[in-house]
Amino acid sequence: MKQFNVLFTMLCFAFCANIFSQERTASKNVEVTASELIARAGAAKEFRSLGTFKRGDVIPVFSTSGDWYETKCPEGLKVYVFQKFITVTGNDGVISGENVNGRADASEESQILFKFPSKTSVSVLGVKEGWVLIAPPPQATAWVAKQFTKDTAASVIAVVPGDKSKKGNTHVNEDEDNQQPKTTSAKTNKQ
Repeated sequence: MKQFNVLFTMLCFAFCANIFSQERTASKNVEVTASELIARAGAAKEFRSLGTFKRGDVIPVFSTSGDWYETKCPEGLKVYVFQKFITVTGNDGVISGENVNGRADASEESQILFKFPSKTSVSVLGVKEGWVLIAPPPQATAWVAKQFTKDTAASVIAVVPGDKSKKGNTHVNEDEDNQQPKTTSAKTNKQ
């Protein structure tokens, strides 16, 4: 387990370290086709879920790695930073250390989601037992499986909230045998 944690931390750093160095420009937009599409911390099923996108959401694509798209983080993602590494003024915060860990929970044992460079500005959502809860900055990215998206002709690179109504019973499940996400449906969908 310790080897996995070390490997995960290295991979997370590789995927996340450069997200704050420059503004990202999307190469295209894609539309989510699954009722819920899991966004992950890296380009593989084994990475932690960062939240979901809904069917109809239009999301930007920044890069591709195999069968995965790098995109923006889903709305509502929360990240914890140890209080001694952030200067807080009201609802604003500035990271005060270099390569500061942004974690999934308020614990040093919690999974690292992001590495923040010094002077990164963030929105503060609260404080919990020596930890500051923040919203990830706009440069933070997540990964989604390509197979649950389709290209869209939208010329403006933006994220548009999806339709909140139920459109069938399709959802994404993890396939334990081949380590790939798959779609299951209560209805037979002929194409």
